[in-house]
Amino acid sequence: TIMQFSEENIRINITLSRYDYHRLKLWCKIRGRTPAAFAGQLVSSAIEANFDLINAQAADYAKWQKRTLEDMIDEASGEE
Repeated sequence: TIMQFSEENIRINITLSRYDYHRLKLWCKIRGRTPAAFAGQLVSSAIEANFDLINAQAADYAKWQKRTLEDMIDEASGEE
């Protein structure tokens, strides 16, 4: 199944410890990025790096739920 998603960006809120936030701000200052933009890049990179693991876990979860992976992907695509 080929997933087709809109190219628009989705805004989410995350919670960090004060320590992690200060480290993120320092890293952003070094890289010349805003915390929000850099955090988004970090999350995207982590997802890309774990793509196969995410797919394997999703397939296992779908099987456990007695559903198809395609149905779960379609459902997740509609959530925002």
